[in-house]
Amino acid sequence: MAQEKQHKKLDGVKIGAIIILILSALVFVFFGFGADVYSSLLNSNSKLPVFGKYEGRKIEYKPGTDYFVRVSELAQRFQNAGYTMDTQTQYYVFHEAYIQTIQDRLYTKSVQKSGYIVPDSAINRQLVQNSRFLDNEGKFSQKMYSTTDQSTITTLRTNIEDALTFSRYADDVLGSDLSLDGNSLYGLKSASAETDFIAKMAAEKKSFTVAAFSTDNFPKEEAVTYAKENGEKFTSYDLSVITVDAKSDAESILKQIKANELLFEDAVADKSAGYYAETDGKISSPYRYQIANTIKNEEDIEKVTSLAQGELSEVIETNRGYSIFRADGSPKAADLTDEATVSLILSYMKTYESGYVENYYSDIARNFIADAAINGFENACAKFGIEAQQVQAFPLNYGNADFIATNPSDITSLTGLYLNENALEKMFALKVNEISEPFVLSGYVNVAQCTGIQSEETDTSSFASLTLDADDSSARSTMLRSDKLEDDFTNVFFDYMLSSSY
Repeated sequence: MAQEKQHKKLDGVKIGAIIILILSALVFVFFGFGADVYSSLLNSNSKLPVFGKYEGRKIEYKPGTDYFVRVSELAQRFQNAGYTMDTQTQYYVFHEAYIQTIQDRLYTKSVQKSGYIVPDSAINRQLVQNSRFLDNEGKFSQKMYSTTDQSTITTLRTNIEDALTFSRYADDVLGSDLSLDGNSLYGLKSASAETDFIAKMAAEKKSFTVAAFSTDNFPKEEAVTYAKENGEKFTSYDLSVITVDAKSDAESILKQIKANELLFEDAVADKSAGYYAETDGKISSPYRYQIANTIKNEEDIEKVTSLAQGELSEVIETNRGYSIFRADGSPKAADLTDEATVSLILSYMKTYESGYVENYYSDIARNFIADAAINGFENACAKFGIEAQQVQAFPLNYGNADFIATNPSDITSLTGLYLNENALEKMFALKVNEISEPFVLSGYVNVAQCTGIQSEETDTSSFASLTLDADDSSARSTMLRSDKLEDDFTNVFFDYMLSSSY
């Protein structure tokens, strides 16, 4: 859990801040994680992986490349924090460094095209803050600077210039936390009315009591009733099947069987891929609805289910290849007294007839609402054998935007509420003590009663940083969808990196 929180925290760090870390380094040295991985890769394969290309330029993991530097820098941060480099952490490090590399190339190139040149004065301001040149009191020491060799200073100045070039784009386009007299120094400016508008979105909060009917508890008796009305779906067929990948092969096999040149059983053993059959060729899913799900064209279903005993079908296109069916016996109606059959019908209904199940519970929920209107919500819950769940006050927040409080996450029946417009509309249209119509969410049919409405001021102090994080996240997402990017990160990491003994 601690590692997970740390990952999220690092996710929120702006890339500019990460790159600034380079300013404190004299030169890049192979260390820890980076060196170990590189050595392993070098020993396991002479060809190092190419994770992708941006504008035709490779993103390679080998010493001297910008990607290698990013990986090693991030890995060092995790190691310094005491993390074990397990697969999850390794993936995060390599992927975050991958994004940073692309972002750095894009931003730097854009700034260079604009003609901007980092002033020496800006580089000097950063240089005098470098820990190498600070005395015990944290002040710049001319003596320590003068005794440092020129190659080290040149490297430092180059690193500073690169970082400032990057931050010039990030600050101008996405903004920064720097401000003067309460006004942002960089980035797009936002009107004060915009902040007020967002604040008002969270001003009103509503609390609720929720009654939830789980669709997992659909009664067997109701399933049997459904099966009696739709018995054909649960008719079982005594069939054998041969399946091959090519239609021409299936046609050839069928021709040979009909000409008595090949036994059906031998074709099962020697030629069938066995996608829909047991080892003896018997169809593994014998019910009509299962057979229908395997056949590509609806008009072919009847051709299979109407076969007389001993009769062969024509070549039938199925979802995986081409099949030849043979009827070995007569169809049988479902035995609704058999426990296994009833369980199968229940499973079918939850998978394919969820609307039917939801309607069943919606009818119960409407009876619940009528009872609650007369006897009270809590009493109705007791009568219907369900628990009344208290939901703390929260604002209307479709999509769980970071700017305002999020939807409740501790109520199982409301899982996914933040993306369900219908459910949110029903709940937030309520006045105090009003009861909603039933709404379906996350496998439950819910009924909500509004128990209170609160109005409170919203703290807008964090809006600016939240906006910056949102803009940075959007910029990254847009960048990764660019036509200029040839992305092979996932394939390389899991197919190549994990096969190396790092």
